[in-house]
Amino acid sequence: MVKLYNSKEIEKKVRKIRKELDIKIVRDICEEFDLDYSYESRALDDLHKNHFGFGFCHVIWRIQKKILKQDYNIDWMSPTELNPFVCYD
Repeated sequence: MVKLYNSKEIEKKVRKIRKELDIKIVRDICEEFDLDYSYESRALDDLHKNHFGFGFCHVIWRIQKKILKQDYNIDWMSPTELNPFVCYD
């Protein structure tokens, strides 16, 4: 039987770990883009303003999806995956 994607249930799980998740996302972005590790203590908004422009949401979603699966066994879908005909930037 095909398991349906329950976005409300998954988002509820993600909200519970949001603070921890954001720290992990920032760490992975710093590693991937060879940024100074002092950025680890900063928020995603700081990274966006200082290093990235349009399309940053796709970087965040890709890394968030990876972390949620690896660390929490959560099969999260990005807004792009849920709405393939909508353009995000």
